[in-house]
Amino acid sequence: MKAKIEVSESGVSYSGKTYGGSSPCKTEADFNEAISIAQERICKSGDIAVLEDNRLPNVEIEIVEKGLMEDYLDMAVQGKASVLIHSRAGLGKTYTTLKKLEGKDYKYNSGFASPLALYKELYEHRNKVIVLDDIEGMLKNQVAISILKAALGNGTVSYLTTSKKLGEAPQEFEFNGRLIILVNELGHRTEDFNALISRMVTYELIYSWKDIKTKSLEIIEKRKLTQKEKTKVIEILNKVDPSFNFRDLDSLITFVKHNFEKSEKLFFNSRDVDEDVKSLFKAIGSVAGVEKQMNLFCKERGAHRATFYRLKRQFGLSRNYVAMSQVSNIYGGNENGK
Repeated sequence: MKAKIEVSESGVSYSGKTYGGSSPCKTEADFNEAISIAQERICKSGDIAVLEDNRLPNVEIEIVEKGLMEDYLDMAVQGKASVLIHSRAGLGKTYTTLKKLEGKDYKYNSGFASPLALYKELYEHRNKVIVLDDIEGMLKNQVAISILKAALGNGTVSYLTTSKKLGEAPQEFEFNGRLIILVNELGHRTEDFNALISRMVTYELIYSWKDIKTKSLEIIEKRKLTQKEKTKVIEILNKVDPSFNFRDLDSLITFVKHNFEKSEKLFFNSRDVDEDVKSLFKAIGSVAGVEKQMNLFCKERGAHRATFYRLKRQFGLSRNYVAMSQVSNIYGGNENGK
């Protein structure tokens, strides 16, 4: 069942109740946090959240919290809808998508140099399922967004130019295929960007820390590892923080097979963790109470509280998640928050 989140100039509401505090929302961060709260409550009840932003003309975005990614990919494969899937890096968006498309008539692309290159690709494979991976840059380009909006709208796509780089592609064509767009970050939601994603089913892939560990153990069992190597991988796995992902797991296994004795040091020294993420887990492991953790994070990073809750969401942590024992000292946290 769908439940509507309504956004007005003054705030965000769901089922008549206003979220985000008693004061009206004033900044984009205030709106994002209020929408996140309403979305979480809707999805926990088992419903699908639909965002109706009355600040923008005719924008309605379906937000899906948790679910089976394969089901949404099936919609594209069966020609029912185009799909946008987003999540933090390393959770297997590309792997799962390509696995689902095995044996199907599709075209995979990772990044584009220009909107013209995107236009030509859509033309050459206009009757297929096209996977567009890692195109965050194109989603910030007004011309590229216009091309994608046309393909997902009435299907008539045009590119008026006298450039010979257009090659054999006409200046206008009908797009009859479906798109699967995979990105790590949705970025800033402009009016045109919202209009674009309103033409697709949007799905956010979120794994909880428990999900990550469970899936990692399944992967470890399937890999060609000796029992000694498996034990070592699991031993190191139990020392990592929730920013760990399946790409990290591949690296960890590689290090264990390469140099068993130095594998732990090699692995941890190779990890490049975002500073905001480090501060998040440092705060979580330093002090008790979500409010104190949020204040510590915001003070250290000079960030808005919405960033704190957005990061928690990305890592599958509930708003009221307090701490996990192995997080406490990973990034320098202690009981005094120092």
